[in-house]
Amino acid sequence: MPAKPNIIFEDASLMVIEKPAGVPCLPEKDGVSPTLVDLLKLTNSPLPDFGLVHRLDNDTSGLLIIAKTKDAYENLREQFSKGKIHKEYLALVVGNPPKQGEIERPIVHHPRKKKKMILSHKGRPAHTEYRTLKRYGDHTLLEINISTGVRHQIRVHLASDGYPLAGDRLYQNPKRRAEETLKLDHHLLHASRLVFKHPESGETCEFTSALPLSFEKILKTL
Repeated sequence: MPAKPNIIFEDASLMVIEKPAGVPCLPEKDGVSPTLVDLLKLTNSPLPDFGLVHRLDNDTSGLLIIAKTKDAYENLREQFSKGKIHKEYLALVVGNPPKQGEIERPIVHHPRKKKKMILSHKGRPAHTEYRTLKRYGDHTLLEINISTGVRHQIRVHLASDGYPLAGDRLYQNPKRRAEETLKLDHHLLHASRLVFKHPESGETCEFTSALPLSFEKILKTL
């Protein structure tokens, strides 16, 4: 049974939660459960995607915003679409990237593999910035900011630069995967900070989330 999501803020308009790794956000066709929707008892929500304003990959942990009213949902979705919500992540990658970097390459769905994304000039614009926080031999902890929200954006962009997420079986090439010294059952990516305008008051809301204990334990082994 996966860990339950932690609600760190809630009012009449929205809630901000910490999603555990290994929990899908929304019900899927293959029936994987329980999902975040199940664990938060959102199945009766009349809002699109049960009020989830954005999503995280199944194995990505961290902060998510869930709207509780139609007005809040539309307001927050507009903030996301206009790049007005600040999203910050922490990631452990394989390799030693520069102290800082910027990646701007469009991303599109793989033509044959429905669960995979690829780079393509025909894809959606995607912009990722990162900076190195700490090096651990052949692994590096990065702080990442994204101003867009394309599916698998961070994973695709970093892998395309030769620094795939540790544990990311989907985007590590076979040779790199064979050389991986950490034996992980999921990739290490955590949504650590969110800044947005409250949809009712207009006040700036800022939330942070510490690395999960499991992530911290892995870092201590390096």
